[in-house]
Amino acid sequence: MKKSIVSLSLFAALMLSSTAIAQTPPPKPTTPDAVVAAFKAAGLEAESPVPLARTDYGKAPFVCKGVRFEMPSLSEDSAGRAFYCARKADRDRLARYYTSLGQQNPELFWHVFVSPPYVVQLSGDLADEQAAKYEAALMQIGSSNPVVAAAPVAPANSGFAVEIIKAGYENWGRPKLMDNPKHPDCNEADDKQALLKLGMSLNVMNTGTQPWPTGTRSWKFYKTDGTEAFSCYYDYMSGKPYPETPPGTAYGMSVLVFVQRNERVGYGIFKVEGVGEMRFDVPQNLPMP
Repeated sequence: MKKSIVSLSLFAALMLSSTAIAQTPPPKPTTPDAVVAAFKAAGLEAESPVPLARTDYGKAPFVCKGVRFEMPSLSEDSAGRAFYCARKADRDRLARYYTSLGQQNPELFWHVFVSPPYVVQLSGDLADEQAAKYEAALMQIGSSNPVVAAAPVAPANSGFAVEIIKAGYENWGRPKLMDNPKHPDCNEADDKQALLKLGMSLNVMNTGTQPWPTGTRSWKFYKTDGTEAFSCYYDYMSGKPYPETPPGTAYGMSVLVFVQRNERVGYGIFKVEGVGEMRFDVPQNLPMP
């Protein structure tokens, strides 16, 4: 069957299975202390947390509630920061600020992770593999992403799993599809506008006990600063509604996600219409070109 390319924002990550979001979730903490507690519970270093005062922000936007914690295994001066931001605009300002520092000067690189309503900034000296553990702990408590909150509630026996078969970044141009939604090829690009392309081959499986009904499957990808990334995928259904997917069955797909240089794809959402949706983390230890 002829493949077609659908312009959608997408997502995927390590093999995980999960039930969908609870219909009546418990109240969430409104301070960054929850982040520090989650790191400690995961066996990660987050020592001696201290609330941030206005003078501790430096040139960063003075928004949100923040704490500073020490990471002495890196050095006696190494530290991280965690913020609780009730407003998306404030999260975006903080994340953009810290991300932009590394874009302007590699020596000022920070690991920056966003999982609404939280933003975390970690020392750039932290290895990518270790930083990914902090991100995974953060994603377990961040739950106010507006896309997730708006999801239909899935029954407890509807499971999702995504397996990354192959993934890698490469230098690429700006896809013409970004500016012309009718362009037929997601790969065709303007090489004068340099971007990074993350290509992934995925298997998507129904790990629940009930079939996914006929209907739409959709994806969205987000950068580590919480902003949406442009992406597209090769849809073997040629634009037709997906057929019923019985438990224990999977289908494959190829995903292309585009970001600026010095940016990374952070996470995404997989959704089955009428069933629910699931959030995945994209590995942060993939080699960069």
